[in-house]
Amino acid sequence: MQSTPYISVIWRTWALAIFASGLSPQSSGVTEPPQLAASLREARALIEKDASRVPGLAVAVAWEGKIVWSEGFGYTDVDKKTLVSATTTRFRIASVSKPLTTAGLMLLVDRGLLDLDAPVQMYLPEYPVKPEGEITSRQLAGHLAGIRHYRWLEAFRNEEFPSVQAGLAIFKDDRLVSPPGAEFHYSTYGYSLLSAVMEAAAKREFLEFMQAEVFGALGMSHTGPD
Repeated sequence: MQSTPYISVIWRTWALAIFASGLSPQSSGVTEPPQLAASLREARALIEKDASRVPGLAVAVAWEGKIVWSEGFGYTDVDKKTLVSATTTRFRIASVSKPLTTAGLMLLVDRGLLDLDAPVQMYLPEYPVKPEGEITSRQLAGHLAGIRHYRWLEAFRNEEFPSVQAGLAIFKDDRLVSPPGAEFHYSTYGYSLLSAVMEAAAKREFLEFMQAEVFGALGMSHTGPD
């Protein structure tokens, strides 16, 4: 749907402290403060009350580094009534893809394959030079490059691009919203460009690089492209 490939992952270890557990402290093997169990029960009731607003979701809570509760609600397939599993259902993680991308970025930096402060044209000579100034990978990673975010319904654009670089066509000719390095402007398109820079620096397709060097290396066997 978008020029930056999204990544899907099991949310089991995503800890949300406001949600609740039906588990007792004894069942989790973790010593919990007395108020935690009551807070967890209250939060679970809120989830059950509001879960009907979405087809399905999964929640997990960690306390002192241990999962004290994980549970699925609703359906992965409404028509087939396939229930969400807290351990096997995969969800789109949307912009959590960005910090995962930066993990791959820093691998390239550590290996001397990418200079964070070099202009992006060092890796993508065809990318238009902006009159507002040079754009670097450091600025892209920090949302400081001045590249715009979505306009209107662009986030729901249902168009498949054959490559990361092809997806840059959506925004590459647009003016910057501020000079590079001057202001913070959250931008998914900035990460689209960053992924293309990484691809060129690694001389490997972005998703293939991420799968081999990040997900595979970390044992993230349930994580992959959307």
